[in-house]
Amino acid sequence: MPISFLNPGLLLGALAAAVPIVLHLLNRRRVREIRFSDLRFLEEVQVQRSRSLGLHRLLLLLLRVLAILLIALAVARPRLSGLAPGDAGRVSMLVVVDASASMQTAEDEGPRFAAAVAYAATTAADLTGGSEIQVLLAADEPRAVFGDWTRGGEGAAGALRQLTPTDGGFDLPAALTSAAAWARGARHRPALVLVLSDLQLASWDAAALSRAAAELTDAGVDRVMVRAFGEERSNGGVRDVRLPLRAVQPGETVQLRAEVLVGRPAQAFWLEIGGERVAETVATARAGEIDSLVFALTAPAPGIHAGLVATEADRFTVDDDRPFVMSVRDSIAVLLVHGEQGVAAGRGGWRYWQQALAPGVTGDDTGASSSIFRVRALGSDRLETGDLERADLFVYLDAGPLGRSTSEALARWLRAGGGAVFQFGDYNLAGYLSAVLLPMLGVDGTIAYRNRSDTGAEEARILDRQHPLFRGLTDAALSTLERSRWRRHFALGDNGLAVLMAGESGAPLLATGALDRGRFALLPFNLSAGSTDLARNPMFLPLAQRLAALLAGGGGEGERNLVVGASPRLVLTDGEGLQDPPTLLFRHARDGERGQLSTRVSWERGMPVIVGETARRKGHYTFVAGGDTIGVVAVTPPPAEGDPRLLAPQDVLAQLATAGLAMGRDLAAVDAGDFASALRGRELAPVLLSLAILLLLAETALSRRAG
Repeated sequence: MPISFLNPGLLLGALAAAVPIVLHLLNRRRVREIRFSDLRFLEEVQVQRSRSLGLHRLLLLLLRVLAILLIALAVARPRLSGLAPGDAGRVSMLVVVDASASMQTAEDEGPRFAAAVAYAATTAADLTGGSEIQVLLAADEPRAVFGDWTRGGEGAAGALRQLTPTDGGFDLPAALTSAAAWARGARHRPALVLVLSDLQLASWDAAALSRAAAELTDAGVDRVMVRAFGEERSNGGVRDVRLPLRAVQPGETVQLRAEVLVGRPAQAFWLEIGGERVAETVATARAGEIDSLVFALTAPAPGIHAGLVATEADRFTVDDDRPFVMSVRDSIAVLLVHGEQGVAAGRGGWRYWQQALAPGVTGDDTGASSSIFRVRALGSDRLETGDLERADLFVYLDAGPLGRSTSEALARWLRAGGGAVFQFGDYNLAGYLSAVLLPMLGVDGTIAYRNRSDTGAEEARILDRQHPLFRGLTDAALSTLERSRWRRHFALGDNGLAVLMAGESGAPLLATGALDRGRFALLPFNLSAGSTDLARNPMFLPLAQRLAALLAGGGGEGERNLVVGASPRLVLTDGEGLQDPPTLLFRHARDGERGQLSTRVSWERGMPVIVGETARRKGHYTFVAGGDTIGVVAVTPPPAEGDPRLLAPQDVLAQLATAGLAMGRDLAAVDAGDFASALRGRELAPVLLSLAILLLLAETALSRRAG
């Protein structure tokens, strides 16, 4: 290890070691030889004694010179350099504490997070003598524990012992980028970065890691130290819950799918709705493998229901249950907007849609129907912006150009989470579609009209049979749907939509897209007999109902089921409930932990939205206003947090080196109590002074013997 000096100028004092040498040379006496023939034997004795005294004096001289050199070196304050690059061991230490869900894994000595916090607290307590510290609590996003750099000592250590983990993930590039920002304001540069983590297996974005390394280098940081906690252990848990991406009505049989990590053979998993266990199944995959489970249940009464999929607790409890929120509808309000009546089937064949969604109902009003869909058919000339607020699904069927205010209201409604079907096949609408409607949806307006003869009509191909729209249908049913023929339709441009059905030429016939939180489907044809025979295909009714339920029911599921790190949101259809500030209550899905989060009200595209603070724990979050529940949101940890595999510190350091941080160190062998000493290095002055004293004592003893 290199040696540094606190007072290097005092090394000139080593020149004093020359004083004993000079004195020795000056005090040498010349001996005159006087021969006496009778003293021959006495002369031989004298020569032997002179030689002995000469060696003795040289040894004393050497001891005196060495003693003076050691004293001079000690006064210059030499120090074996430690991990700290600064002088006298004063450092600016940035500690990144992994607060992700996997850090809650219980080891034999306690949770990994507790061990990491104890390491950080001990380090902070030992950082004295002008050193400073800042701690970043790193999960989905890093948060500074202290408002600014703070002096090390017991005060900082006490604050660290109060830290708690989150149920989110660990973003190392984001943490290092934040560390670089703090390093620029460090008093003792270059700052040191210490990462305390279990190093759970992760695929960090290489580009983001390289950018973070560049930020650290620019801030003067040249080394990153890593201390790992925990050992790989088998784990079983729930990684994901997949709800039906369609509207669910009471009493129907519903299938919920769960992706689980199997921890032991024949591991049991169960489904709870409203706190009651309603279904149970056993995983058939082997331990360590992913299994897909299906829970069948009867949909409960209309409303928003809190549920979870769970298994028995193990060392990692965060993924032992996964909360969700499921909406059950008593009805779906469909606003079907059409153009002039025209033929008996209605312009664009809108009556086919009406009969598919609400069998037995005719005319513009819904009337009595056993269907979950409540269809209101309305001519585009009668459409008002207020009609959208009462609709769950908007269906546009060759309705002609919509007015500017109506188009703007429709776009706002879609962005806020609405669902819509746009079916158009009238050649005369090409200009409106290309210039207004498609760009409003964020879709390329390049379209072309295709017109084929009866012999040139093409059949359809289903491109994704596992899509929720088709899932559960038999191969025979899907083949029947593919036998429909198309003669006239628009050909959409390459616009990034999800194409579910296409003609034999590859032209999209059914495509879906998203506009912010809303979803829509495009069908570039109408249902007139001259365009297609789809309306007379026996699969048109289930296709129309499935598509309507998918768009009307799935848009809000993403708002109600979030991942840790997101902010719970609730979009209000009107300003009611804003008289009193809404409250956001938190309840842990399984252990009953409770809390309250702050909220704020914002207006987005003319609609009031309640936004809660960032959710850092999994569980159910309930919006309450005026004593009434106005919304429920489920928050879950990232699925990857249940992975029990861990990286070795050398692997992480290798990734950092590849990203540009070549100087790294694994602190696996350095305990918390020894870390501060390793930072400061070792003062050599006491050792040198002790050696000097020993040499002087030895010189004194030899001088007395010579006397």
